[in-house]
Amino acid sequence: MQVQPFHFENEIPFQVPSCWVEAVIDTNNFGPSYAWTHNNLAFRGNNHIELQNGFADTTMLISPEFSDMPMGQKQISFVAASNTTPMSLIIGTIPDTSSYGSFLPLDTIHFSTADAYREYVVEINAANGYNGVHEHIAFLHGNELPNSRIYVDQFSYDTIPNCPKVINPFVTMVTDTSATIDFPDN
Repeated sequence: MQVQPFHFENEIPFQVPSCWVEAVIDTNNFGPSYAWTHNNLAFRGNNHIELQNGFADTTMLISPEFSDMPMGQKQISFVAASNTTPMSLIIGTIPDTSSYGSFLPLDTIHFSTADAYREYVVEINAANGYNGVHEHIAFLHGNELPNSRIYVDQFSYDTIPNCPKVINPFVTMVTDTSATIDFPDN
């Protein structure tokens, strides 16, 4: 059964979205670092999440609790982009909203083009390194460049379907009688 998707449209800009938690560790007191709702450059609609790292800070956004996550075979899907490259977003889990040191990375997204949203699906299961205990998803800014931004929109938490959705297909060759379509790893 699908959990209600988070599209962030009813959230107040420049505040942490309802039921989510911002975790910013500012080692330099140099700011600004934040993880909150923003109202420009959204993929769809008006709002999205923006993670800004300031100057080498740790910036993380933590989801609401998903109590059925330990049952396994879950996934998240979302669209994401960054304002510059190279940049990365680390997706993982944590046991609660205050145990930042227990962050368990599951996947890393590397952005190669600035301001270009793509769809991503991350499985949350033992095959992907999930420990079967944590109940929160966490997005961690990769911190490659200071004062950089990562945008996340259209977040959804769901059971892994029997037939996965094909995302981001692209044409690699076209002739008069055929076309070759490839699918990137997500």
